[in-house]
Amino acid sequence: MKQGVTRILIFICGMFFLVSCVNRSRPTTKKVLTLGIRHESNTFSTLPTKESDFKVLRDKDVLKDEPWAEAGKDLGMEFIPTLHAYAWPGGVVEKRIFDSFKSEILERIRKAGSLDGIYMDMHGALHVEGYEDAQAELIREIREIVGNDVLISGSFDLHGNLSKDFLKHINLLTAYRTAPHRDGTETKVRAIRMLSEAMNKRLKPYIASVEIPILVPGEMSITEVEPLKSIYSQIPEVSGKEGLMDVSIFAGYC
Repeated sequence: MKQGVTRILIFICGMFFLVSCVNRSRPTTKKVLTLGIRHESNTFSTLPTKESDFKVLRDKDVLKDEPWAEAGKDLGMEFIPTLHAYAWPGGVVEKRIFDSFKSEILERIRKAGSLDGIYMDMHGALHVEGYEDAQAELIREIREIVGNDVLISGSFDLHGNLSKDFLKHINLLTAYRTAPHRDGTETKVRAIRMLSEAMNKRLKPYIASVEIPILVPGEMSITEVEPLKSIYSQIPEVSGKEGLMDVSIFAGYC
């Protein structure tokens, strides 16, 4: 590969993510739009997740007391926060409320003008009634609006289920490295820092994924005990290799 090309490997749920980046120039302030629909949807549950189950933040309320927002400001980002919705784990999300969230986010993106980057605050296991892959549909429609030059970075729970259709449209991603989770804030800050580096160095990341034919039952998906302890303990060393920005392993969710 020609000089200046960086490979970024993200190992997600048995998926290798290789992100290739091409150096161009070094800009200053970056306009970054933020959004998020975080939900761990359990398709075995008979109780749907409704609008009343979501806590929704918009605009400046999104950034209040958020370490990732402070990190981004320190890195010269000008945030354009849109809608961030979160609900506790539960059944499949009702189509009506997801469509409402999605429509609002897309409309805000259309009105935002020129962007340098997008940060997605997600869980990764979102499932919506009537959709085969609601997450892939969301990011596909975002990409149709902003084009291919705008970098998209996302933070995820390690219990996320990210399809190949979703991965086609995102440039950078990183996931929790602990279960029970203790590194949510750290993960979000990492996603912001990766986005900043890619934008400032004019890198064009690409993600490579490898699916591993292993299922780990929920009660065993604890990163402090085997079999995951020895696997997750390799992440810092591997992600520190030359040419790699991050490595993630996704255990998935039911």
